[in-house]
Amino acid sequence: MAADRFGNVYIVDQTSSTFTAGTITKVEAGGTVVPQFVSGLGSLSQIAYDPADGYCYVASFSPILPVVLSSIWRIDPNQGAVPAGSVSVIASGFTIDNAGLMYFGTQTALQGAGLYRHDPSGPSGNATFLSPGFAQNAILQSLVSGDILIAGGNEVRRWTPFAILPVPYYTHPGPLPNAFATVNSLARTPFNQIGAGGLIGVREFGTLCFCGQGLTMSAGLTGQNPQLFASEPYSSPSNGLRCIASGIFQDEWWYTDQPGPGPIAGKLLWRIRQVPAHASQGSLIAEVASTIVMLHIYGPTSGGDPFLLGAVSAISPVSLAQFAPPFGVIDLWPFHPLYTPILDGVGVFGPPNPFAQIPAGGHFLMAVTIPPGLSGLAFQLQELTLSPNVAPNGLFFISNVEMLVLP
Repeated sequence: MAADRFGNVYIVDQTSSTFTAGTITKVEAGGTVVPQFVSGLGSLSQIAYDPADGYCYVASFSPILPVVLSSIWRIDPNQGAVPAGSVSVIASGFTIDNAGLMYFGTQTALQGAGLYRHDPSGPSGNATFLSPGFAQNAILQSLVSGDILIAGGNEVRRWTPFAILPVPYYTHPGPLPNAFATVNSLARTPFNQIGAGGLIGVREFGTLCFCGQGLTMSAGLTGQNPQLFASEPYSSPSNGLRCIASGIFQDEWWYTDQPGPGPIAGKLLWRIRQVPAHASQGSLIAEVASTIVMLHIYGPTSGGDPFLLGAVSAISPVSLAQFAPPFGVIDLWPFHPLYTPILDGVGVFGPPNPFAQIPAGGHFLMAVTIPPGLSGLAFQLQELTLSPNVAPNGLFFISNVEMLVLP
C-alpha cells in the first residue's frame, strides 16, 4: 500500500502465488473506492511512493514466461498504469529514495538474491547489486538519510551505503507465550511532528485466544527511540492489521481486516491524523486570551534552526497548497500573492530575522498584542523550519495549519 501526493491510496492485491496476476485498488481522497483500477500487468511487486515526483510506482513480471525482467509502471490517478522502464530482476520489494533512485528486493536475479538499485534516468533494465539484503527482501522502505529498511519475520534491518550487510534497526519483542509477531509493512514517519525515521507495521497473534493486536512502532533514522505510534486489538475471525503507509499530509494510512463502526464489515482503510500538541516536534499552536495571542512553535531540541511563519486570510477562496519534493505538501505556499510573512528567519523575503529561530530546548514562544479593530478576523498560519544541522542530511519541518480567530 502507498499514497500519492494527490491524496489517493493504492492497495496491491496479489496472492502468495507468483503464477497469478495482481490488481491494484485505488481509494480516492474523498473515500471513493475503485476496484481493479490497475489490472492485466502480471504479478506485482510492493508498491512504492516516489518523493521526487509524488507519484506511486509498481513493478510487474510475467508469471508464465521464464524471463528475469520486471516492467516498471507509474500509477497515474487518471490514466492508470503508465510505462516507466524495466529492471533485470524479478521484483518483490520496491522503494524509491528522495532522489528518485529505485531499490528492488528480489530472490530472482542474474546476480542472485538481494537488494538492487535502478536509476530510471539510465539505460532501461539496469540494476546494480548492492547487498544480499535480509530475509526475502520483500518489504522495503527508504529513509530521508538514503538508507533502506528491510523487514522479515519480527525484525527490521537497515542497509546503508557504508556497509554491505544490513545492520540491526528494530526487533519486535516477543509477545506473551503461545504468540508470535510479524512485521508486515514499513513506512516513513508522517510529516512532521515526530521527526524523521521509520514506521513499522506489526501484527501480533496469540494461538490460545486466536486474537492479538496490530501495532505501528516509530523509530529514528538509525532505529533509536522506538515507541508505540498506534494500535488496534482484533479477534477471530478478523485478521487485524494488513499493512500501513504514510502520506505527505501528516497522516498514516492503516489497512485492516476487521469490522468497523455500525454495520460496516470486512477490510477497512483508516486515516490516522497527527494532532498538534505542546512539546510535539513540528507543532504550531496559537492560544488566544483576551487581547493576547500566544504562539508556540516546536522544533528540534538542539535549537538554532531558522523558521518562516506566514499567514493567509481564512476567507481566501484560493488553495495555496504546493507540492515541495521530497518533503511533502506545503499548505500555505510562501510565494503565493495572498501569503503574508510574519517572521522570516530563513531569509526568503529579505535579510533573515535572527529572532525567528528555534531556541535550545525546541520551544519558541511569542506573545502578540492584538491591535484594535481586528476583532473577528480569521487567519490560517503555517510554519516551516529549516534544520540544516540535523544529522545525517538536514531536515525540513512543515508544521500543521493553525486557524487563528481574533476575539
